[in-house]
Amino acid sequence: MLRTYFFLFILTCIANITVAQPTEQQIQTVLKANVIDSLYIFDHTVKQQGYTDYNIVKLKYLGGVNTTKGDTFKLISSIWIWGLSQRGTTRILVYNDKNQYVGNYYMSLVSNAPIKLENGMLLFVNDKGRSGSNEKTVRVNLKHGLPNSFYLNGDFHSFEQ
Repeated sequence: MLRTYFFLFILTCIANITVAQPTEQQIQTVLKANVIDSLYIFDHTVKQQGYTDYNIVKLKYLGGVNTTKGDTFKLISSIWIWGLSQRGTTRILVYNDKNQYVGNYYMSLVSNAPIKLENGMLLFVNDKGRSGSNEKTVRVNLKHGLPNSFYLNGDFHSFEQ
């Protein structure tokens, strides 16, 4: 009997994980809409007796950048709010001009999600000067290509393929 409950618990966890991260279909919907700064929310939250298991995906199309090397990249801010305590996982998803996945930057905090993409610069809020500057905005230049990493609010954020 205990094995059966454990097995059902594992299946439930796996089912929640598969719908939790943004799906390729959700991402393609955002890319094909091609509407800069539009927020798409996919809510798969489950309310049960006595608790709520959050599972919310927020996708924001930031726009595209053409690099001096001739590459075109499209960027999506992805925030996944999950679990009983509403933890957040944030990534900047990078796609090419054919809407094919190129890679991502994992952001350590939801508050580190980018504000916007403007003139080839990815803009972030500078959290109390922790990025080595007193400027309110941190700019990451994408005009020369995708940086291997960048420093923001006390952390390095590396590109992952």
